[in-house]
Amino acid sequence: MTRGFLKGDLKNNVRFSSPAVLAGIAFLVVSLVSSLLLALGHFGALSVPGCGANSPCAEAAASTWGKIPVIDWPVAFLGFAYFAGVFAAYLGMVGGVTSVFRAVVSMGALISLGFMLVILIEGYNCTYCIISHAGNFAFWILVERSRRVALTASMASWRPIVRIALVFSLVSVALGLVEWRERRVIESQLERELTASMVQIIAAARDKAGAAAPSSVGSGMAGEDGSAGNAARSVPEMDTTETAEGLQLGTERPWTGGFRGRYLYGPEVAPIRLVIITDYQCIQCRRTEEEAREMLEGRQDVSLSIKHFPMNSDCNDHFGRRMHPNACWAARAAEAAGILGGHEGFWKMHFWLFEHRGSFTNEELTAGLREFGFDRSEFIATMTSDETMARIQADIEEGVWLGLHYTPMVFINGVQLKGITAHNAVPRAVAQLAADNPLAMTHDLDQPPPASEKYISDWRDSPLQRIPPDRHPWIKGPRDASIKIVMWGDYQEPNSAKANGLIEGIIAGQPTVSYAFRQFPVNQACNPVTPVDKHPLACRAAQAAEAAGVLGGTEGYWKMHTWLMHSQEQFGDEALREAAAGMGFDPVALFAAMEDTVVGEAIEEDCRAGMDLGLESIPLIMINGRRVPRWQREGDNVLERIISEAQADADR
Repeated sequence: MTRGFLKGDLKNNVRFSSPAVLAGIAFLVVSLVSSLLLALGHFGALSVPGCGANSPCAEAAASTWGKIPVIDWPVAFLGFAYFAGVFAAYLGMVGGVTSVFRAVVSMGALISLGFMLVILIEGYNCTYCIISHAGNFAFWILVERSRRVALTASMASWRPIVRIALVFSLVSVALGLVEWRERRVIESQLERELTASMVQIIAAARDKAGAAAPSSVGSGMAGEDGSAGNAARSVPEMDTTETAEGLQLGTERPWTGGFRGRYLYGPEVAPIRLVIITDYQCIQCRRTEEEAREMLEGRQDVSLSIKHFPMNSDCNDHFGRRMHPNACWAARAAEAAGILGGHEGFWKMHFWLFEHRGSFTNEELTAGLREFGFDRSEFIATMTSDETMARIQADIEEGVWLGLHYTPMVFINGVQLKGITAHNAVPRAVAQLAADNPLAMTHDLDQPPPASEKYISDWRDSPLQRIPPDRHPWIKGPRDASIKIVMWGDYQEPNSAKANGLIEGIIAGQPTVSYAFRQFPVNQACNPVTPVDKHPLACRAAQAAEAAGVLGGTEGYWKMHTWLMHSQEQFGDEALREAAAGMGFDPVALFAAMEDTVVGEAIEEDCRAGMDLGLESIPLIMINGRRVPRWQREGDNVLERIISEAQADADR
């Protein structure tokens, strides 16, 4: 038996062969790393493939199954703490496993089985969830293949369980502290966004009231069918100047008239007009819907309308996968109900769809149609018609024009409400606007700006951040430039090359702009803060750029930088050696400098600086200390527009 194994366990343990021990360690490492990535995703750390916003991982984490009831503790934390404890205990008994340890592992496998069934039934295609549970199953099978033994009364047989409990508790406490700190940061940011939005919404409501001349028309609270009532209300007529301007801008909009959905829940003329772009299988959409629906029950000054943006490539050409498998059919069912049953039919189906989380079987749909009084054959024919598809796709195009990149997207009186994931954001925003006593009007003057303006607004609204210092800066342009662009990227990542090309094209010949590129190779060989390895040659490329700077100064760095950005596919040591000679470098000296500790320290410093700024994905672009949340849009050079705005600010 192995010398270091606990003496009390010797009689009742089975010796593992070295390959079996290594296999067990490997399975646990797989589960440990996968659950760690899920936990990092919960904290909003670096986004790994498949775990970004609106991803299956995010959907699973936000679902009922993603947190432990009552204590609201993320399941990802529970999994990581469990695997860390089992890993620590397993390393302490390489001579075999106790039967008590085997029982704990079996219980863990049973829990994994339950979660796998949830993933299968609910359709959460969360890759890292599946991998972590698969690793757990594999470890359980390995343990079960050892000879079954009777439970021993020896205290030593319980020591692995004590280790599990100790490590589990320590990891849980650590995660809890980080969770508390991160939650405070996130909540604070959401509240800032919500507050800033409300300032804009209230200001816009006052501007519209000033541009409108009131007159009296029949209006009031809608009945159950969403139609307008008959109480007299004050409603504006648009000023002719505003009308002309609106018509001129309206030629570019994908909708005509005011911005609203096809069906209203509430009065046609209302002080507060709520429009939600939604997806019936989106978890946050359901939460926002529940908050809004509860609020509407107690108010008569709010109208609600809906537009669709299903996260499913079956009907959404702007979304590359079928993340929500039934979202298209759910949206088409809602529109079919509206076509056949008007306001009343639409809203009954709308609420029913959210109650069913946007997913339904043929039997459930048949029962729902019977309850709502629809003829099934007629409904199915309408739902599968070109008309419902055209309506959905029209809404999708509007969402794209508005710069939508997540659902729900909420507008109040034509102005986007940000910070909507803050607690009770929509009801709180409505109450705050109502307290300002806005004028009741139709949607005619509600005209949200296009995505290009939204992207600039998002940059301007980003909090000002202090850029961490760079001890090895390679700056293109004047150091005292009024416009400072800093980008974190990876020489092997296509979007980094694309953004770099746009930036260099914009700043060429502009004496008031400087550009600094900072390293964030997605490769753990030189980047200690990335949780994933994605680009095997990323470190070599980053080392080449930094070494070129060491040998050739700023000019040498930017020569190498430009070549690397244009040579992603053919990059390798041989190509680098040949290119270096063409740039005037001694290849031997360059390759030696690439291994210098100064180069490694410069890369690590850049990586940590990016994470300090909250880097979630690359490229991360900062302009004058503000993050650029979105920098590319087809047919529109967003970066150029943001830089122009920054220049205008500097000239004021």
